[in-house]
Formats: sequence, C-alpha cells, structure tokens
Amino acid sequence: MRYPGKILWFGEHTVLRGSKALAGPLPAFGGSWREGGTPAQQQRLSEWLGWLRVQQTARALPVNYDLDRFDRDLAAGIYFDSDIPVGYGAGSSGALCAAFYARYARETIAPDTSGQLAQLKNTFAELEGFFHGSSSGTDPLICYANTGLLLEPGGRISRMALPTLPPVQSFFLIDTTIRRSTGPLVEAFLERCDQDAGFRQKALRSLVTVSDVALETWLDQQFDDLFPAIHALSELQLRHLDFLIPDAFQELWQNALSTPHTRLKLCGAGGGGFLLGYSVDRAGTEAFLPKGSTIWL
Repeated sequence: MRYPGKILWFGEHTVLRGSKALAGPLPAFGGSWREGGTPAQQQRLSEWLGWLRVQQTARALPVNYDLDRFDRDLAAGIYFDSDIPVGYGAGSSGALCAAFYARYARETIAPDTSGQLAQLKNTFAELEGFFHGSSSGTDPLICYANTGLLLEPGGRISRMALPTLPPVQSFFLIDTTIRRSTGPLVEAFLERCDQDAGFRQKALRSLVTVSDVALETWLDQQFDDLFPAIHALSELQLRHLDFLIPDAFQELWQNALSTPHTRLKLCGAGGGGFLLGYSVDRAGTEAFLPKGSTIWL
C-alpha cells in the first residue's frame, strides 16, 4: 500500500495561537514498503529499530509492535521507497510512521475510525519522536487516515471531506528547493508572539481571523469568496510573516498580489519547502510563474 504525503492547507503557525487548521493527504507524493534495499536505504530504519526496542522494553510506547518481524524484514532487504521530499514538511517521516504502524502494530485502529483519532495521534507522536525529537503526531495521522482533518482549538480533531474546487480554480505548489527544519521556524514565530506586543495584539489577531475565514470559505463551498479570502491571507502573511518567506520568493509573492488570477501563501512552517498557490485562471498563472515551477493539485 502506498501512503501519501501530507499538506497543511490553512493554519500555519496560527494554529499554535488559537486558529483552526486544515490538513490533508498529498497524493502527488508517497511511499510504500519495497524489497531489495541497499544498506544506505536501510540505515535509518535500523537505527529506528534500535530506538524502538529501547522504548518498548521501557514500556514507553502506547502500542506493542512486532519488532522481531521488523528485524527479520530488514535482514531480508525491506526498505521504505518514498518520493516525498525530506525537509519540506510534506510528511516524509509521517508516511513512514503510518506504514510502520499498519504493518507492525500488533493491534491497529482502522484508518476510517473517527472516534479514536486523538488516540491514534498520540500513538503516532511517539513513533515520529525518533525523527524529530518531539512530534504532534498529526502528520502520520493524516498519512494513515488518508483524508482531510480539521484541527480545532482545544485539541478536537474531525475527519473532513475537502470540497472539490470548480474547474476554473486550482491549488498548486511551488518548490523553493530549500530544505528546512520546522523547529527553529516555530520558535521564531512563538518568540515574535511573546516578545512583540504590537504583533501579538494586532497582526496575530488578524492572521488568526483571516486564516479561519479562508478555511471556512473553502469548507462551506463559497467558491466566489475564496479568492478574496486567500488574497487577504496572502497580504497579511507577506506583511507580518515575511521572515518565513524565502527572500528569493518575496518579489514573486508581491507581484502575484497584483495579478487577477494568482495568490501565494505559506505551506506549513515556511522557510523553504513548498509554497502553496491558488489560481482562478490556470493559463494566466502558468504564464505568470517561471516555467516548470508548479505542481498542480
């Protein structure tokens, strides 16, 4: 089975300060178990196995895994074949954790189970902690459930079918070719929230409000209002979260705001990885953007 990558549609960083967030699978990328792996392809998995044995012996994992089977599979050459870019916030470790849970957990919760999403999230947080030091568990949950998830203040998680856009409207990705680490970017955002009273009292409130409006506009299928909602979010992110937008893309972002068809926004933590775009005229957007720079969703 192929496990998809993940995308955060709305709520980047502001979800840490009271906004909703909408995330979902990114089927343009994915990964699955394969045989015939090289030592280099298996190295991280072997390290993970050692870490898992320590954690399981210490009863630090909420789920019991068949680690002897994992060990045998590694000896037979199993590896995780993935085209999800690493360091992009696109779910490279999330898809791996989802695939590992499905294959090696002795008792699993089915992907389409709604009432146990919080339990699954906690389980995945422990698994993914090996790769990031700490994890919310959200990315593996998305890759495993393979559906949209609405994250709300207070920790509530709901499965969410994402409305299909009208034919003239499309989301797309721009690859910045910059790998980044989420942790320092989150710290920079939180530091600004804590130390800059003006940002906290004005800009942050506007960002939370406008992000929620854009999210709800899409979910409510108010498609005529989606472009102006994303326009407002794009303007605010450029004005107040410019430190999360790579320098090489700030002029493109600014110029997009002047077009009648294209808007850009952060996709996840920012700082590199992908930018998320929205278009109401694909031909116009393709003519505006550098050739070959877009991945249409």
